[in-house]
Amino acid sequence: MVNTFMATAIDLGDPASPYGDIHPRYKQQVAARLSQAAINVIYGESELYWLGPVAYEAVAATNISAVVISFRNIGNLGLQIKNSVGFELLVGNSWQYNTNEIDFHLKLDLLIKCSVKMVRYNWYTAPCMPLEGIYQCAIYDQMSQLPATPFILSVQ
Repeated sequence: MVNTFMATAIDLGDPASPYGDIHPRYKQQVAARLSQAAINVIYGESELYWLGPVAYEAVAATNISAVVISFRNIGNLGLQIKNSVGFELLVGNSWQYNTNEIDFHLKLDLLIKCSVKMVRYNWYTAPCMPLEGIYQCAIYDQMSQLPATPFILSVQ
């Protein structure tokens, strides 16, 4: 839609908020993200980066036992991968999620051979480890420190 924008605040969960996790106290961070978006979209200042990485494709790479996820909207410094929390793979009718990075890589190797149908990221309540603090999502744009938006993609 023309002249519309959004801000991703998924990494600003606040379990200590008296209003619940849906109403975090981190209003200034959200306001900064929304104001950057408004300046970019409404006033056309395209040098302002306002939306984190957005996944657009997932491909099973059997030669390296991985699902390769492609992102757009990435700054010059590329992606920053902080951890592997938040990824899930659909095999059959069951979503498989990672408990730790090593376990996930082993599981991924087996699941690729069993044909992964879909991959999703941060598709559940409080996905970015809010008990650890803010800014704990797995994927950020390294330049802007904006988190990747949640996604669900079919694996090709």
